[in-house]
Formats: sequence, C-alpha cells, structure tokens
Amino acid sequence: MRFEQTREILKHIQDFHTSLSHCYQHLEDEPVRERTRLLLDYLKTREHDLANAIQSFTNEAEPELLDTWFQFADENNLLEFSCPVINTETEFGVDEVMVLAQKSHECLISTFEEIISNCESQRVTNVFQMLCVQASSQWRQFVHEASMLSDL
Repeated sequence: MRFEQTREILKHIQDFHTSLSHCYQHLEDEPVRERTRLLLDYLKTREHDLANAIQSFTNEAEPELLDTWFQFADENNLLEFSCPVINTETEFGVDEVMVLAQKSHECLISTFEEIISNCESQRVTNVFQMLCVQASSQWRQFVHEASMLSDL
C-alpha cells in the first residue's frame, strides 16, 4: 500500500505535463515535416500551460484540501512517462504524434479515475472529477484541431 497527499498527486500530474512538454520539444527538434512540427509545437505549448495551471491551482488551494491523504493499492509511481526513442531513419509523422498524445491522455484519465475511486473526501473528489472532465474536453478540442491541421 502507498499513501500520498493531494499536493503530491498534483505534483505528479504537473511533472507528467512537464515531461510531455519536454518530450514534444525533443521530437520537434528531430527532422520532421512541417505539419508534424506544428502539431508538436502545439502539444508542447499545451502541456507546458497545463503544468503551469496545476502549479497555480496548487499555490492557491486551501491547505486542508492539499493535505488530504490517499491510499493506493498499486506501489508504482503515478503517471510515469518516458519519451519514446525514435528511429531517425523512419519518419515520425502526425499519426505517430497522435498515438503518443492519445496514450498520454488515456494514462492521465485512468489516473484520475483511480484517484477518484480512492478518495474519501467529496471536496477532493470534485477537484479530480473536474480535472478529468477538463482533460476529456481538451482532448476532444485537440482532436478537432489536429484534424483541421491534417486538412491543410
């Protein structure tokens, strides 16, 4: 069993978004087509903004909310992420970026669902439900914008 406070979980989420932003930057630095570079730049900026939003929320949240404890059955770290190693001899394109973005989104949503199922405080549950709804809404918006990019 593992125990963590809300503030630690929010830090994991912030770190996840920061890692994704760095990953997209790394991939953007590779030789890719312009559409792929635009998509990676969009994702990099989006993840950076999400990390900053989590930090701002944490700075402004009430200590009582941040001090709430959670118990998890899984001993693994929440939201571990590592940037994929890409083969520069094959092209890393929009489709591969979309798969990476989808996997990271699914990881985030499943983490929110695990947190919600392990939370005993309705107030804290509401925060993570709101984050889950926002992440799903942002994903739908991203997919729509990415499809417009592919039409260019």
